[in-house]
Amino acid sequence: MIYRMRMSLNPLVFVAIVSLCGSSLFLAAREPAMAQQKPPISTVGSPQLFEPGLISTGLSEREPSFTPDGRFCYFWVLVHHHTVILVSERIEGRWSAPRVASFSGEYSDFEPCVDPNGTSLFFVSNRPLAGRAEAGDSNLWVMDRSGQGWGEPKALPLSINTPQIEYFPSVTRNGTLYFSRYAADFSGATLYRAEKTSDGYASPQALPDVINRDNRGFNAAVDPDDRFLVFPRALPGQGGRMVLHISQRLGQEDWTPPRPLLPKAFPMTLDDGARISPDGRFLYFSANLVPNHGGLWSRPKSLPLRGKLGMADLERFLASPQNGNKDIYWVALNRNDTVSDDGSGGSRREDPP
Repeated sequence: MIYRMRMSLNPLVFVAIVSLCGSSLFLAAREPAMAQQKPPISTVGSPQLFEPGLISTGLSEREPSFTPDGRFCYFWVLVHHHTVILVSERIEGRWSAPRVASFSGEYSDFEPCVDPNGTSLFFVSNRPLAGRAEAGDSNLWVMDRSGQGWGEPKALPLSINTPQIEYFPSVTRNGTLYFSRYAADFSGATLYRAEKTSDGYASPQALPDVINRDNRGFNAAVDPDDRFLVFPRALPGQGGRMVLHISQRLGQEDWTPPRPLLPKAFPMTLDDGARISPDGRFLYFSANLVPNHGGLWSRPKSLPLRGKLGMADLERFLASPQNGNKDIYWVALNRNDTVSDDGSGGSRREDPP
């Protein structure tokens, strides 16, 4: 579950939303769409835990975003009612122990997104806007690349940031920004698209009803080349269970109907939003999967199957991934632009950065 925050000196107001994804057809042009249909984008293999014990731990970790050189991984954790952005650096082929990002730790910061060119880092924060002394609603912020680091956080323009809550930024290679905005009465959310201009952004446009159906357009990750979106949607007849879906962009305004993306056999629950790697080859998402030995009252697989449990067992379980908190998973995407080992179209599964 993802928590949205509206903060001031008054009591904290929460809005929770849950996310998952699916998959959709890849169509290269709008007219005639079906005549130019390409094979559907799909996943390759089964989702795997990302860096268990180092990045996926006993904490509640959420969607990571990577610099295009694969050197830095930014992700966020939920600590009760507070959120913090962490960063890990890849050194000699290994990820370092995460640390709190230099720009985070004081306010509730979450959902970092490095643009595919590595020139900007977007995130959500309740930090005060210019001219205000108090923390406020969730707004979108950006930092531009400055040498080997990042410049000072800047709030996006008022055409993007409104008195309502904006969240989950996702950016294409050409700078187009996708984000979600809650309704003023919190009755639902709408997904918007704002094209980059020479002096900022064009007026945000709501995506069509095929995406924003039932005011549930949120937490959408865009492909770096603006070809498709991955976002959570409820499965029909599943009691509101959310899974990741994919929708392919047909043109400036048209999108294919969303369809589930991840393998049906993957038993995840309450998955959140996703991120797509800068090269478009990998999908990262969060889920609170707890494998167990089977049956009612069965122990999690991370605990001994039998025998008396001690405090050390319980403490080890709480500090480990797959303990009921969110963990980060990854899976390769079949982009249908290469030839796999069996001669069919699609990418081979490789390890992520």
